[in-house]
Amino acid sequence: MFARIFLALVLGASALIETAAAQPRWRDQEFGAQLSPDDARDGVERGNLRPLREVLAAVQSRYPGRNLGQRLIMGRPPAYEVDWLTQDGRKLVVIVNAENASILSVRGN
Repeated sequence: MFARIFLALVLGASALIETAAAQPRWRDQEFGAQLSPDDARDGVERGNLRPLREVLAAVQSRYPGRNLGQRLIMGRPPAYEVDWLTQDGRKLVVIVNAENASILSVRGN
């Protein structure tokens, strides 16, 4: 009897561990936290986040220019904050939805 109960507990615990391991690490991050490149890669590999090249292509198509840098920020939705220099020399901060690459907001001059 003890062996059956012990086996049931072990199997239940291993199922919980597998479920936790299957969750993207970036989902556990605090709201507003900057995510690491590993977190971004994991999100892209799982299909939860769009690759950076798609995000930058979306920005480029609307604001011709070049990327000055970016960071992935945890939120609802997770978003890339892209520092962008337009062809006419304006610096923009473009917030892009990391799940579908849509532009959420633009700040700058």
